[in-house]
Amino acid sequence: MLKVILADDEESIRRALLRLVDWSALGYEVIGVFEDGKDVIASPLLPEADLVLSDIRMFELGGLDVARYIYEHKLHPRVCLFSGYQDFAYAREALQLGVCGYILKPIAPQELRNTLSKIHDELLGFPRSGEGRDSSGGEWVLLPQIRSFIQQNLSASLSLKTIAEAFSFNPSYFSRRFKAETGMTVGAYLLKIRMERAAALLKEGRTNRQIADAIGFSSEKYFCRCFKQWAGCTTGEFKRMKTRKEEAK
Repeated sequence: MLKVILADDEESIRRALLRLVDWSALGYEVIGVFEDGKDVIASPLLPEADLVLSDIRMFELGGLDVARYIYEHKLHPRVCLFSGYQDFAYAREALQLGVCGYILKPIAPQELRNTLSKIHDELLGFPRSGEGRDSSGGEWVLLPQIRSFIQQNLSASLSLKTIAEAFSFNPSYFSRRFKAETGMTVGAYLLKIRMERAAALLKEGRTNRQIADAIGFSSEKYFCRCFKQWAGCTTGEFKRMKTRKEEAK
């Protein structure tokens, strides 16, 4: 069993974490639950832990403070953080401190289970020391944040450069890494996400102009051309097909 410490300053979330997953079935034993990072750092249980699952922001010391303490003192526990969308600025520092996971709030049980399973598999072969705890090969932990950032900012003029800069990456490196992780270029991924959102908005009855604005196209005509290439039909034909399907029900 891997030993895990939980930390959050909200009692309701601490209770929820305990019941969201079957810890023992995933190969974990919860050895401590704390309401602040200062309590985690002061606890004699910290050196015994394999993983600290912590909110990034707490009253006095947050999850990043715990990760920094572990990193600087070359302790062996790994750290997985959870937080809201507003904390993208901290993602890069978390990576540099060797954080092995980053879960977005509200915490979905399946996402928590998947993340814990991946960390469990990694920990089984990870050396119990601070050696080699750099960020090489670890950028994958940012992928969920990058995808969420794109989803939350579709109406903006997103590009390879703007996304890379938001996460403090060199655009050339970010382009190669993103394609290696997703199998798609940043441009192809942006188009896919925008067209999927456009299809959903068309089903809601939005106009072409409204949709173009919502997904970051300055030109309505260019949006319509891109949609036709992607969907194989015009926006008008797409709406009519939806109407016929509804009438046939």
